[in-house]
Amino acid sequence: MSETQSLDKAVGGERQRSKPSMPPHLDADQNVRDILESITDAFVMLDHQWRFAYINPPAEALLNRQREDLLGRVAWLEFEHAVGSELEAELQRALREQQTKKFETYYRPFDKWFYITAYPCRDGLSIYFNDISERKRAEIKLEDQERRFRAVFDQQYQLTALLSPDGIVEDINALALQTGGFAREEIVGRPMWETPFFAGLLDTQKMWREEIAAAVRPTARANRECTFKTRTGELRVAETAVTAVRNVRNEILFLIAEGKDITNRKQAEQRLPESELRFRMLVSQVKDFAIFMTDVNGRPTSWNEGVERILHYTENEFIGSDPGLAFTPEDNAAHVPQQEFKTAAERGAASDDRWMMRKGQQRFWAAGMTTAVRDADGQLVGFSKVFRDWTAQKKMEDELREAQKESRRYADELEMRVAERTAKLRETVSELEAFSYSVSHDLRAPLRAMQGFSQFLLSDYGHVLDDTGRDYAQRITNAAARLDHLIQDILTYSRVARTQIQLRPVDLERLIREVLQAYPTLQPPNAEIQINGPLLKVLAHEPSMMQCISNLMGNAAKFVPRGTTPHITISTDRCNDRVRVWICDNGIGVAPEHQQRIFRMFETAHQAHAYEGTGIGLAIVRKAVERMGGEVGVESQPGQGSRFWIELQEAT
Repeated sequence: MSETQSLDKAVGGERQRSKPSMPPHLDADQNVRDILESITDAFVMLDHQWRFAYINPPAEALLNRQREDLLGRVAWLEFEHAVGSELEAELQRALREQQTKKFETYYRPFDKWFYITAYPCRDGLSIYFNDISERKRAEIKLEDQERRFRAVFDQQYQLTALLSPDGIVEDINALALQTGGFAREEIVGRPMWETPFFAGLLDTQKMWREEIAAAVRPTARANRECTFKTRTGELRVAETAVTAVRNVRNEILFLIAEGKDITNRKQAEQRLPESELRFRMLVSQVKDFAIFMTDVNGRPTSWNEGVERILHYTENEFIGSDPGLAFTPEDNAAHVPQQEFKTAAERGAASDDRWMMRKGQQRFWAAGMTTAVRDADGQLVGFSKVFRDWTAQKKMEDELREAQKESRRYADELEMRVAERTAKLRETVSELEAFSYSVSHDLRAPLRAMQGFSQFLLSDYGHVLDDTGRDYAQRITNAAARLDHLIQDILTYSRVARTQIQLRPVDLERLIREVLQAYPTLQPPNAEIQINGPLLKVLAHEPSMMQCISNLMGNAAKFVPRGTTPHITISTDRCNDRVRVWICDNGIGVAPEHQQRIFRMFETAHQAHAYEGTGIGLAIVRKAVERMGGEVGVESQPGQGSRFWIELQEAT
């Protein structure tokens, strides 16, 4: 009978012998009892054996249990999912330290958050608790919204900053910092005009004061150009605007300062003739059409605001880009961009009506034309492309609503599938536990009979058998022993994978001494053990850690060349805030191509007849270390020994 079953039986017997009641000194005082019954918070009392001594009506409602079913019962048996949780740890600490503990915790079976206050008293613990799930979910939702805002803010294609109404920079996006080469802490907290972007640029500083002052007034402001400076001292030009964001009472919440780096465009404009400049200015300000020139190979050589509005590419990203940048993957695979330019060169123009791609892989229907551009001598000098987004807005809205409905349906289906799979998983775990019990008790019994009878056969009738018969009987004995060892290793792996673990500081030197005492093969003269102490303490589950150390040291003693005395060295060192435990040997080594494989089930790096083993020992080590939040690995070369390591959190 397990310890839990024994405890449950003992508690059950106690419940039958006496009627559950409050502690005697409370039960005797009707006033106290009335006060406890009137408490609006959920309230329970646990005695020193963690049995329910009192439960008030709000607690019955939150726990969804009747007090008659719980009084006198052990809390950890009735709410077994709390075992090993933060809830159990905090209540244990409150009782052990005799100090009041207040904490928030999540109880998964109820899918609820609770705020708990535990008061030690002479009879055990008095516990008040409230359901705070609604507040916690609101906090989590707010955090998610803030993360989404940050993601959108940093992915803006503009230089963007958030300002207080008086012009103090409260936040700035990644593109602005990258363009200027500054760190966030150099910008945030300063007036916009005093940031390093405008150091020494008096006219620009004055302009920003005027823009921010004007932004708080209801009148709209046109875009203005300003000069700014990078960390390297380079002067660049941006087109800027400041917008006030107001609440429903028309009060200013904050200002948004946006800028577009137009340095490349300004430099290009300075090199153009006046007439072409006027034409470029006209084209650049067209927003409903993407209008640009390309060279003879189809690479863009100009840009307008329509390109950014439709394709979402900035001037710096677009000019000089691949000819197929805005084409779909299937059109690129079919060489449609090259065919389009070839048709335009041969016929003078080519239709550009097709599905195209914005930045971010969003498709849209484009309607336009590609035209060949020739010089006065008729030589091809490039192409002009003009197109617009012709996707019907209504269609987009309908598709969006349909996508939202579909998304909700998928979410509902996913939730249902998760619930079904969770139930199946619980059923599978239960079946695995039953199978483990069957393996442990039912399968090993015939094996022990095989071993016993084959040994009797050898000892009692060995003189009757010839050499072949004795060899067969010995093989039966050895095979049964190997299978029994294999079953034990499988059960150990299953236990390591299922056992609930709690990490605590572990003294490695003490643990290794216990391993050495338990295994004669690790004791002189069978092996030489060297501990390079003092060893650092780790945060681990001690039984699992002992299993890992014994498996690794056992392997180190086993896998050595014949006639060689195993020499095993144990040491520790720090790796950031973690501890790496080294177990080094003078064994046969592991080839690099096998060093990942040997940690899998039934995998070995040597021939089966050369060394005994089931191929599960290192898989047990890996599973145990992973459950303790660590990593395991090996450094080795054939014939040069091995250096196995386990990395875990350092115990403070």
